[in-house]
Amino acid sequence: MRRVALLLVVSLVLFVVVGCESTEEDKPTYDELIGFGKKYLEQQDAVAAAEAFEAALKLRPDGVDAKYGLFLANIMQVTNLFSNLLDLIDEAEGLDTFGTSDQPFGTYLQEFLQKVLEPKLTRNEELFLELASEEELLFTLDSYKLVIGEDVLFDWHGRFKQPELHLLGAVNALILAIDHMANSYYLDFDPTKIEEMPPLSDDLFETAGALLEFIEDLMNDSHYPHFLELKGDEGAVRMPAAGLLLGAAWFRIIESFELASSQEGDRLDDPITYKDLNGNGTRDPEEPLIIHGVPLIAELLGSINELPPDQIGEDAELEGQLVELLEDLLSVFGAAFLDTSPYDIFPEESNPITLADLQPLLVYFGILPFPLPFMDRFGVEPGPFFYSPETDGMRELIRELIRAYDFLDLLHDLGLF
Repeated sequence: MRRVALLLVVSLVLFVVVGCESTEEDKPTYDELIGFGKKYLEQQDAVAAAEAFEAALKLRPDGVDAKYGLFLANIMQVTNLFSNLLDLIDEAEGLDTFGTSDQPFGTYLQEFLQKVLEPKLTRNEELFLELASEEELLFTLDSYKLVIGEDVLFDWHGRFKQPELHLLGAVNALILAIDHMANSYYLDFDPTKIEEMPPLSDDLFETAGALLEFIEDLMNDSHYPHFLELKGDEGAVRMPAAGLLLGAAWFRIIESFELASSQEGDRLDDPITYKDLNGNGTRDPEEPLIIHGVPLIAELLGSINELPPDQIGEDAELEGQLVELLEDLLSVFGAAFLDTSPYDIFPEESNPITLADLQPLLVYFGILPFPLPFMDRFGVEPGPFFYSPETDGMRELIRELIRAYDFLDLLHDLGLF
């Protein structure tokens, strides 16, 4: 009997050892994990894609494909989480569910950002810096779609290279900057006591006015004396981080345009490309830049240009002059958001953003008939706001924006745009 028992134990041990060895041999390789991750991305299963690329990085820590795949998967996870949050609010028919005394709305939002979104966005900043230093960067996908609610932000396919990395890197930096800002101030208020939530419409100008009025009412409400006040040490740390991210974001968009303009050879599968009208293999200043699969931007440009709906597709075609105007404006934004920081581009002078900086773009789109005088008197200096944050700084910024909006509203009523 003992001999039988011994044989059973030995057999069990051999089974376990052989089984373990078999499992090790059956583990997927780096290339197989990259393939799995790409398939998951194409199916919009961002969580599974991220897990596959993380596993690939464990096998090859310097794997460029694994880094790019994880970067794309993390952004998709963030947009998917935003969609889930919007669905939750929609199912609750507003913000009332989050307005309880146990968990005020602002606290709920800040915890969601810190615990769920911030780690992915922070990791992506690390990945962006590593990938941006790669001279040869190529990651192919049959489909990559970013969606928030019912709105498609990007619907790309083909060859993802440096231009796509920089544009998505700008998106990542903007979201992470908003995260830092949202966690820098007191945001708690009770939605159940708000008589009327701000009405939203397709008119962006009217929507902006409604939101500013809603925020102003909260700032003046005696029930919320600390609404939008700086949160002490946490705010003092997060605000400079937000400023650096915003400054970087504008320059990343410019870099995306510049990198796409210098691409040579076959570019048909590039999400960001250009029309080579003279066939010289590079984008000249007068030639259009094209961003494929961005229906919201295409629709915005189409509506501004008063195109019929059936002529508006999903690709944004930016005329050469428009690209130049955007790059000029974004460079002003970049310098302004880095003003007084350790990376100040023009440390000998202040770098505000004024309405005069926006005029060339407003005239280009026909929103203003011609440049107006005194527009340089209305502006903001974001640098000190981020790098020397004050307790009431956000409130003052909101008041400045309200004054600028009121001035534009007056021009609107006069029929100037």
